[in-house]
Amino acid sequence: MKRWLGLAALVTIMHVGMWHTLLPQEPSERPSARDLLLDRSRDRGNVPEQEGRSPWELFQQRLRDLEGGSPANPELRNRRIDPNEKMAPANLASFAPIVESHGGSVVRLLDGSGRMRAFGTVVREDGLVISKASELVGLESIQAESAEGKGEAIVVGVNDRFDLALLHVDLDGLKPVQWTDGEPAIGTLLVSPDPEGEPFAVGVVSVAARPLVERGRAFMGVEPITVAQGVQIESVGTGSPADQAGLKIGDIVTRLDGEAIATHHQFANWIRRCRPGEEIVVDFIRGGNELSVTLTLIGVNSPFEMRGSHQEEMGAELSGRMSDFELVFQHDLPLWPEQCGSPVFDLEGRVVGLNIARGGRVRSYAIPSGKVAEIVEQLIETMQVVL
Repeated sequence: MKRWLGLAALVTIMHVGMWHTLLPQEPSERPSARDLLLDRSRDRGNVPEQEGRSPWELFQQRLRDLEGGSPANPELRNRRIDPNEKMAPANLASFAPIVESHGGSVVRLLDGSGRMRAFGTVVREDGLVISKASELVGLESIQAESAEGKGEAIVVGVNDRFDLALLHVDLDGLKPVQWTDGEPAIGTLLVSPDPEGEPFAVGVVSVAARPLVERGRAFMGVEPITVAQGVQIESVGTGSPADQAGLKIGDIVTRLDGEAIATHHQFANWIRRCRPGEEIVVDFIRGGNELSVTLTLIGVNSPFEMRGSHQEEMGAELSGRMSDFELVFQHDLPLWPEQCGSPVFDLEGRVVGLNIARGGRVRSYAIPSGKVAEIVEQLIETMQVVL
């Protein structure tokens, strides 16, 4: 049944006054999501054309020339899975009790030809889902599919920093997930379900939550993690400024241009303040020895972009956008690019993240659950449709 005019309210206790200001009505009635979208779109009708374009249109314009990812590999996709592999059907089935009650919490997002482009995770029972934005760029129409059928989907909000799109889908029987605060610890077992509530991938958290490099900003070419002595280099991009300066995996950075660095968050924020072309001094510890190198930062839009070694990229199809995330944790769930946008559960059945990218043979990324919840609330506050 079409539900565009029958959606549940976008009302919380904190926002009741604001909604009634926007859409005056009887106290017992609540504005529907569709009505609110229409109202906000009309409000934007008197702004200049460029400024009045929806965030989704502007996001697509920026990403139309995005290059990356891996071509489809039929041989890889059709290979026989050994019974001893963690992705073997019998092994996946053992995780079914954790996610079987979440059938209806995930939808498939399809293009006009019916090909799946991404998963979407349900955040409201009235049809709002969150997904990976860049996988939907350029589609003239989007269809959503659940265990109960298919319906139209429209993008109503986008967050570029996390590559997230908020969509409204015309489907019944949806079950919103409950986000969990905090971040999963390294070694936490994880499972992701499909729309039928069946597990399609399992794995473990391999690296704690951290920022990944952003386009257009200064770039050193390392992935940092916090350790007791400082900030340890987890990986070094081949040909990057760090690689050319001689930095190696396992080096522990203690200072940048003389400023003490204790966490990977400090490290990332310090680099963000720099400009491409700046020369910096990196103090670090290697094998108990205190060393120092000087390197010149580059911009991420330059010809080099850290994508890992060729060996790391073998045996996987990579996402078109697999970096530029403000905060993600790394895990080893073997995702296909179109399986991003799905929720990640721990063994207690709590949603701990949202899959956002496949970045290597044993490297995938997820946005922590609490950060996703925060972004969803922000997108609901500003969502609109283009009439």
